[in-house]
Amino acid sequence: MHGRDAHGGQHGPRNHLSAIFPMNMTTHSPAPCSSESPNALVTLERVHVTFIRHAASSPATTHALRGIDWALHRGEHWAIAGANGAGKSTLLRLIRGEQRPNQGTDEHGIPGGTVRWQVDGTRQTTPFTIRRHIATVTAEMQEHYVRQQWRLTGEELLLTGFFDSPLLYETPTQEQHAAAQDLARSLDVLHLLDMELPAMSQGQLRKLLVARAMIARPAIVVLDEVCEGLDPKSRTEVLETIDRAASLGSSILYASHRLDELPTCITHGLRLHAGTIEAQGPIRTVLEASGADAPQLSGPAESVLPPSAPALHAPEADGPLIEMEQADVFINRKQVLHGVTWRIMPGENWAVCGANGAGKSSLLRLVMGDERQAWGGTLRWFGDTAPNMALLHQRIGYVSDKFQATYGHDRYHSTLLDISGEELVWSGFHASVGLWEWQQVSEEQKETALAWMEYMGIAAHARQRIRDMSYGRLRRFMLCRAVAPAPELLVLDEPCSGLDPAARDHFLHTLRGLAASGMQLIYVTHYAEELIPEISHLLTLEQGRVTFCGPRENG
Repeated sequence: MHGRDAHGGQHGPRNHLSAIFPMNMTTHSPAPCSSESPNALVTLERVHVTFIRHAASSPATTHALRGIDWALHRGEHWAIAGANGAGKSTLLRLIRGEQRPNQGTDEHGIPGGTVRWQVDGTRQTTPFTIRRHIATVTAEMQEHYVRQQWRLTGEELLLTGFFDSPLLYETPTQEQHAAAQDLARSLDVLHLLDMELPAMSQGQLRKLLVARAMIARPAIVVLDEVCEGLDPKSRTEVLETIDRAASLGSSILYASHRLDELPTCITHGLRLHAGTIEAQGPIRTVLEASGADAPQLSGPAESVLPPSAPALHAPEADGPLIEMEQADVFINRKQVLHGVTWRIMPGENWAVCGANGAGKSSLLRLVMGDERQAWGGTLRWFGDTAPNMALLHQRIGYVSDKFQATYGHDRYHSTLLDISGEELVWSGFHASVGLWEWQQVSEEQKETALAWMEYMGIAAHARQRIRDMSYGRLRRFMLCRAVAPAPELLVLDEPCSGLDPAARDHFLHTLRGLAASGMQLIYVTHYAEELIPEISHLLTLEQGRVTFCGPRENG
């Protein structure tokens, strides 16, 4: 592509991304991170954050952060770690200016603390002028785009990063369009620019949101679990992109439960526990104190059904639970599955594998009856080609990022489903989104739900509103919702996304026990260590086509 420069002269091909990424930059060896500047970009002094919600009978208080003292200096790049509910997401919202510390003093006379920002040599104590200097990517942001179902193209989403707005309210310049194209080419997402958001996989959307955060060269980039749901190649690309932003001068705040996959630029670490800082300092020191991160799956599987849980339903026939022949699926007139033939027989547990965009989530939604196949193929659920979908959803448990988003765990707009954790679990007995006034929950069902919440370690938070939960804690409630009704088939799309190592390990052991108890599984993950031994069969997809389908030992 050729054009004219500002003086009317002819110029050769120009990389518009050079305004964002220098031409001599390498994606494998990012420039060393400097920490010479004494100026603090963000300073937190004795910060407290408390959430108070009025539950059915009395106010419910959650102490999210307690007495936080911390500072981010230029040239520093921090990994932020901690278990689910430790306060990581609240801390990131505080830094971004989306959450205020407590105002005044509490009942013990403790003040809420102070947050200060300093960018371009100007000290700020209000978030309104600082937000344009801080870009962010969070699971909540992705949920918001999924819930709204906006027919944005990938290019339109990328361009919103210049304006820090969810939609394009301004007309981008020609140079901004060109920079978006160059950035997409650099990150290997050029093919997504013409695709509309509802047709994207979770991984495809995540990569675009990361690119959106980088496009305007912010002073601080806040990243919350950005590699969850990405295949290995995409994770590598995202981490390299983060290193590029760091080498340009952006300070990185990277929150993750997987401390074995950090950007190489990370210089410091902070670990939270129950809203307080448990450790902070050089990243090596914090990592050594954190211990092993990988799940440990040794030992035989045992049944884990709580005593009050109902017995698992035995298949009503010897035939396939799910049977599809030559199934095609189109989303927004784009074919995403091509002639899929697949049978799930009694006793089989399947893993569905493939890169981001291969069609895995679309296949699972087809299994759930939430996508329609094109004319010409055949699909049977438990031998029935036209089942009652409400009853079908009671026989098939389901957990996914996209389904979790339907519950409105979203702080960006006032479209929240205001229910408690236990009400969310109860909704699983009716296979509904939320619990409605005409839906009754028996005492036996409540006891079953409580038993599962106790087993998952979240019973103490049963009455907490889901809007106040961390993403990982909500994910564990979603897992309880799926298993409490004792479905015949459990469909799991990246179920460990957002879980800390201990919760991940606990959940994987739970899956082994469920399989030993007779519950059949369909499992999607990009992490090989999460494929439990009870997975007996593999189905691999590539660009919507089946490339392998059979026993695991043959794959």
